[in-house]
Amino acid sequence: MNEFTHLVQAVSVWQKFVRSAVLACACGLWGLLPSALMWSALLGGAQADDVPVAIGKYQGTLSQRAPGGETAPVRTFGLMTMRYESLGVTDVIYRLDDEGRSAIHWTQRFGNQTFKMTDATSGPTPVLQHFFDARTYRVKLPPLMLGPAIQVEDEASWDGAEGEFEVTGTRRVGNVDCWVVDVAGRAGHGQTLLFDQSSRQLVSATQRVVLGQGDMFELKLTLAETKSVPAGDSGIDAVTELLFLNKELKLEKTPLTGELTANQIDVIQQKLPEVAKLAKGTEWERFVSLISTDVAGLAKREQALAGLSQKFVGKAAPKFELKTPQGQVIDRTADRGQVVLLHFWSYRDEPLEEPYGQIGYIEFLRGKREKEGLKVYGIAVDPRFETAEVPAARRSVRKLKETMRTGYEITADAGNLLETFGDPVALGSSLPLWVVIGRDGKVIEYRTGYYEVDPRQGLRDLDALIETALKAPAP
Repeated sequence: MNEFTHLVQAVSVWQKFVRSAVLACACGLWGLLPSALMWSALLGGAQADDVPVAIGKYQGTLSQRAPGGETAPVRTFGLMTMRYESLGVTDVIYRLDDEGRSAIHWTQRFGNQTFKMTDATSGPTPVLQHFFDARTYRVKLPPLMLGPAIQVEDEASWDGAEGEFEVTGTRRVGNVDCWVVDVAGRAGHGQTLLFDQSSRQLVSATQRVVLGQGDMFELKLTLAETKSVPAGDSGIDAVTELLFLNKELKLEKTPLTGELTANQIDVIQQKLPEVAKLAKGTEWERFVSLISTDVAGLAKREQALAGLSQKFVGKAAPKFELKTPQGQVIDRTADRGQVVLLHFWSYRDEPLEEPYGQIGYIEFLRGKREKEGLKVYGIAVDPRFETAEVPAARRSVRKLKETMRTGYEITADAGNLLETFGDPVALGSSLPLWVVIGRDGKVIEYRTGYYEVDPRQGLRDLDALIETALKAPAP
């Protein structure tokens, strides 16, 4: 390689780093830059693309344990890790390969962990999602490696986020010498972990998990394949872009349903073609393709929902009747000239999962605006209200109201009222549905999904809209 070619490559690497650094600073994401590769790029110049990246592929199984002790697999999944080191800093990028019915949304299936000599691990922990007993559970996977700050030797022990760790011996797995580490979990979920004594990477894990009403499960994770590839061929550029995107759009807070806002969908669609180019021919190509398919479907659905919104917004609200869970018709005479918020949601006490339909923020908004003329109705959409299971539906609403301490009226709907307002669920959307009716009886907001939450102001956008509506004179 002549000096000119080397200089051109060095400048290219430097430009790539500066671009990422500027983007990180602009977005407040400096801490997100993969540390080890970043320093390799700075100090190694044109050799950054040659930095070796260790790729590990794990096979995972979640099994349910019967009363007699035997286990039966209920889930299988894969986990890929990319590990690289520089100047005492180790970065591990992970991706959960799980596409079953219970699979966690793609926005939360990948992340970056950083291990330094001086402090503990930083970054999210991989999570397996499993649907069991009419409820969705999230099971944290075991630590992917032992950080360099941990002094590992015979009988060593330390406290970690998962519980109390203790080195109980050594074991040889294939041609790899491993530390055997037992973990006493804080919730009673024990783990037995084997770590490569040389690389400190997780080799295998057995983890006991309790779900439902004390049902026992066992999670196993085994390192099935390892290989080393140059950073330039690893897809690191593509995943770095995904990490930036994830943080910039706060995708890690995506609800269990995988709902994305119209703005998030638009930004992802704009940036995804470049990410796809960077991922082509790498371990990330299929994952990026999955994202592209999902986002395209969401965009198509958003168009249909936009048409539904146009059908209602600016027009007189359809005539409707509200009933209590016991079946009594609610007298809405006092609602005339008020601003009315209808919040369609399941309102079941089980399964009760974050963000709980954002009903806590609705209660805050009610307390803030009620005296100004805001009336809030929660509408429990539950087909059981028209079946023999109506007592169970009523109990569920009552328990939820008691648990969440809601001060606004919760009404019952077997689905007919939702249909009156277009039923966005039929278009593939998920509840909640928010309908705001102004003092003049016209719909001023029709929206599905969740509002962005401001730490201090709660549902700021909804609050601003209602505040403006309340200033309008009563007819």
